Amino acid sequence: MLETLLALAIFSFVALALINVSSLSVRQHHRLIEARCASWLSENLLAQALLPGEKRVMGEQQGTQLQCDITWQWRLVRQKTADARFDSLSLEILDIHGQRRFARQAFQAR
Repeated sequence: MLETLLALAIFSFVALALINVSSLSVRQHHRLIEARCASWLSENLLAQALLPGEKRVMGEQQGTQLQCDITWQWRLVRQKTADARFDSLSLEILDIHGQRRFARQAFQAR
């Protein structure tokens, strides 16, 4: 009888540990998907900003965009650099709560 209770106790601890590990894995998977989507969005926005013929607006631009069924906020800052031949572009991707999820920087010839 005591052996059975001890075996059940050990089994319950092992089962609880497996459940905790699996829930952590699910949370990490969700974060990885969010990071990938934010990365895709940043690549798309920078590619659009770097297209020839796009209007080059100095200063800050902001907006929202839907990517992977998530509404993201973005902020693009275009500044002159010390080298008069280039502009600097800094892009931040923010989640719906305003927390920074991804950042990227690029340079563009004038």
